[in-house]
Parts: sequence; structure tokens; C-alpha cells
Amino acid sequence: MFISSVRVTNFRSLVDLHVDFTVYTALVGLNDAGKSNVLRALNLFFNQETDIDEPLVFERDFSQKARVGKKKAREIVIELELQPPAHYRDAEAIIWRKVYRGGPQDPFPDEIRRKDGQPFSPNSRVNYWARSLAFEYVPAVRGRPFFNILKRRLHAALAATVAGKLKEASGMFLEGLRAEVAKIEQDSLRLLDLRTEFSLPEDLGDLFEALEFSSSDVGVLTALHNRGDGVQGRHVPLILKFLAEQRKKNSAKGKPAPETIWGFEEPENNLELAKQVEVAREFGEYSRDVQIIVSTHSPAFYKVAKDSESGSIQFAARIDGRTQFRDEPLPEAVDGTLGLMPFVEPYLDRAEVERQQVLQALTQLRDEGLLYKGNALFIEGSSDQVILLGALQVMDIQLDAKIEVVEGMGGGANWVADRCIARAALADVSGKTVALLDDDDAGRAAAERIRMVCEALGRAGKVRCIFVGRDNGDDHVRSIKQSGMGISWSLDEMCDLYEWREAEGKGWLQPRTEELLRLNFQKLGGEMTLAQLIENRVASQDHRRIVANSVRPERKMAFALAAADTMAVLGYVPPSLERLIKQLREVFSQAG
Repeated sequence: MFISSVRVTNFRSLVDLHVDFTVYTALVGLNDAGKSNVLRALNLFFNQETDIDEPLVFERDFSQKARVGKKKAREIVIELELQPPAHYRDAEAIIWRKVYRGGPQDPFPDEIRRKDGQPFSPNSRVNYWARSLAFEYVPAVRGRPFFNILKRRLHAALAATVAGKLKEASGMFLEGLRAEVAKIEQDSLRLLDLRTEFSLPEDLGDLFEALEFSSSDVGVLTALHNRGDGVQGRHVPLILKFLAEQRKKNSAKGKPAPETIWGFEEPENNLELAKQVEVAREFGEYSRDVQIIVSTHSPAFYKVAKDSESGSIQFAARIDGRTQFRDEPLPEAVDGTLGLMPFVEPYLDRAEVERQQVLQALTQLRDEGLLYKGNALFIEGSSDQVILLGALQVMDIQLDAKIEVVEGMGGGANWVADRCIARAALADVSGKTVALLDDDDAGRAAAERIRMVCEALGRAGKVRCIFVGRDNGDDHVRSIKQSGMGISWSLDEMCDLYEWREAEGKGWLQPRTEELLRLNFQKLGGEMTLAQLIENRVASQDHRRIVANSVRPERKMAFALAAADTMAVLGYVPPSLERLIKQLREVFSQAG
């Protein structure tokens, strides 16, 4: 960290402002809160400009809210507290103060002193270090003129290291050019008695400004200024990082290496939110070498600065025309000026994780050759597939769909959601996409995620979610539901009571105590136990067995195989499972 704080007086909306900075500081707040004025004040301090190629115009930039005492001159004051490197002899904080008055552009006075009031030690390097600091101001609007300035500055940064190579290359270029235009030089000497020669300017900055940045993808080379604003914007931090590195590389031996500070307005401009997340993380990496101060409306930059050990958030509010900053929302401004960002930010991680899951699912679909245009039924586990196929075979029904499942225990509701969303995102998939989900917390959450993401993608209704047991037949499923006891429903619970008796005898069941307490807590009265509640509400012992227990995860496949065998031997499918199979057949047989 180089700048630890700034105090600004009478600059635009900054009437009497103090802001603390860390290595990575995000200035947040609503539009017109005055965030950018902080960066422009720093730009004025370091670069004698308020904006790119705009010097201070005192009458315009002097605050309209300023209070000037009698016989006092109007002045803008900018005062930085800087923290020199810890290994310096004078490593204590210093104050660098500049005062701007209505006349000359140069500040008066311009002084650096130690914060503790002590004199600098002999041969102190602090003054040189401070005056070598480079402040890179990046405005919110980054057009072609801004990139031209960047290219000219690239020349200035590279001049020291490539001057010899440039001179040699330009000499060869001129030699070839002169051979082509020799007649012009000869006629000039003959007719005008003047010796005319083509030459390059001493300052090659104009040449660099005329050069083009070009970038290519899929084999097509495109000038950067013809790219979208987002692609152009992504190049800015890369160029600034290079300039910072080059500045250190070119520093004089024995002198303090010049450090760099970025003042970046709205780095998220023209970037889709996923790209904002990428750039915000890149800024976090860059802040190891460069101090970064951003004004932002993006939850991505807000989050990285907030979560970084060396980052911080400063909340801006404009009250009575005056900008104020705090490291937490201003109490008097919470009602109307806080904005949505602090409320949106906690969901960003979850959204990014879900996005990565969907992208990974889409990649897997392609890699596994599973991306096809026909109907698809996604189910949670391979044991579910065994039960479904067993019932389909007994009922002599063939679904017009491919059943998709992860072998073993690697599936689940989230996998189903990822795959369904990935298919829904593809416009060229014309077949129906159906998710068969357990009627439990995970299944309902997966269905809600499918709904929300598909709506956000403009693909609402592209995935049909069917819950196990919702549409039931006249059997134990309906009886248990009518009892009012809440349990999670999977295909296991659809299977015949005989399978549950056998599973209990083989030790394949486990109590679902925690689930029952969570789903039925309000039904427990007085000192009633869970066992008493089940006995009071569920008459049949066979039904109580299902209510009180679930199949152990490691025994689900054995249970499913046994259930499929029983259906095959008896030629019988339990009514609720039969109802589910018919529902699936109807969904896939419907047109459209």
C-alpha cells in the first residue's frame, strides 16, 4: 500500500472529505455520489489533469458548497498520507500536500513532510520515492483517444529498452523507402537546388500512436478498435500492468523503483457479469504489485475487495451536495442511497458455481457424445433406473426417450439440474427434456434452480420436472400422504410393501429420525415422542416401516434389483409406480 488516505477540500462535491485506502479499495455507491471525484482529485494531484487531457478549470472545479472565510483565498487542497517502504530509514507515514488557487495551474504550495513532525534523516530517499509514484487514471468512457494515449505511453515506456533496435529497424525501413523515392530526391536537387530526404521523426510516439492493436480468434485478425467495447476494455489492465513493470525495469540504478497506483472508474463497463468476475479476480492478483482504487457498481469487484485480506470497501453517499465516505453504509443514507450491491453480492458465488456446473455439464454432454436432439429423461441414480426399467418391462411400455443417469452414486438432484439446464440452453435441441426428481428438499431445490435459470436464459418451459409420488395410486403411498406424516419420497418408497419387509429383515434400512423431526416438528404435541406420533397417525405396521425408515445408500442398488425381480416374477407393478410410468409415457407421447 502506498496511499493510506486522502483528504480533499473544495474539489467539486468533495467539500471536506477523508477516505482511507488499502491495497485494493472499492468505492461504491449510487450514481452521482461522488466516487469518481476522488479518482479525479488523485489524477489532478499526480498528473495535473482532472480527466484525460483536461487540466484543472478552477471556476468549474472549485466546490459550489465551499465555505470560504473573510479575507481567505479560495483554494482546493489535496493531502495524501503515504506509507513508504518498511525498509526505508524514514519508514514512518508522510504527508504530501498540494494547494490549488484560482490563478496558475501549478499547485502552491507543494510540500512533503513526516506525519510525526520530525525532520527527514540525511540523504532520505522518501521524497524521491513519493515523487516517483505513478498514478494511472482510467476514465469510465474508454474510447479510441484513450487507447491512442496508451499507445503513445507504450512508446515512452519502451524507449529506454528498445531504442537501439527501433533505430536499427527504422534505418533499414528508410533505406528501402529512399530507394523507391530516389527520383523525388534527385528532381528536388536538380530543380530546387535543395537536398530532400525522407526521415522518421526523432519522437517515435506519433508512430506508436498510429500503430494498431489487433487480436485474433478462430483465425481472424481484427483491429482492437473494431472489437466490442468489452474486448477493448479487457486490454486496458493488461497494458497498464505492462507499463508498471516496464517503469520499474527502466528505473535508474541506485534509485527507488517507481511504484504504480491505479484509479479505475467502473472497470465493469461493457463486461458481462461472468467476465466481471474474471477481471475482478485479476485485479486481486494485480494488487500484489499495484495499489488499486476502483469506483464500481459491480457486485464482482465489490466482493473481491470485501473478501480480500488486503482489500476494503468505502461506501459513498452525497448528502446536501457533499460526498461522504465510510467503511460501512452511512446511517443517514441507508434508506435511499445504499443501492442493491451489498444485497446481491452474497449470491454471486452461488451463481458463479452454478454457471460453472452448467458449463461443465455441457462440456461433458459433448465429450460423452450424449448431446442429441431427441427426448431425454434425466434421473437421479442408477438404482432408480433399475426400478424404472423393471416397471416398464412388466407394463410392456417403451418410453420415447433416452434415460440418462450417472452410474454408481455420483448423480443426484444437482446433476439432473445441471444436465437439464445445459440441454435447455441449446437452441438446436428440439426433443423434450424431463427431470424425474425425488420429492425431497434436494429435488425441490433442483427444480427451482432449473426454473430460475431457464427463465433467465429465455428458455422457460424447456424442462419438465416430475416429482416422485406427487401423482399417486390407491396404495400405501396415498395412505401415508393422507396420514399427514411428512417424509421424502423416492422410487424406493414406490416399491411394494413386500420389498420393505424383506429389506428390514436383511438390515438394509436406517431410521430417518432427523428428517422426520424436521418435517413433522409442529405435529408433536406436549411430550409426545416421534414413535407415538407415527403410531397415532399411521395405522398399518407395513406403512409405519416406510415412514420410520429409508434404504441405506449402500444398499439402494440391491433393493432396486430385488424390487425389479419381484415385479418380473409377479407381473405386478405397485399402483403409484404404475401411475408414474403412465405419466412419463404421456409426457413423451404428447406432441410439441
